[in-house]
Amino acid sequence: MNKIHKCGQWYWREGEIKYAEFEKLKKEEKEAHVKFLQTLDHLGSNDKAILLTMRAKEKQANKFLEL
Repeated sequence: MNKIHKCGQWYWREGEIKYAEFEKLKKEEKEAHVKFLQTLDHLGSNDKAILLTMRAKEKQANKFLEL
């Protein structure tokens, strides 16, 4: 189980990466990290932000291809 720490309104999972670090990853590494996050029971605030951003980008890409 991952340890979660609360700091104000934010939750931090031990070992989570910062959003800025996530943005520097290669596409394949980002996809692997997202798959890893989806397997966790407890997410930190950064983890949730990463998942929400990736879903938004995915939806935006899908709409681009719609007719």
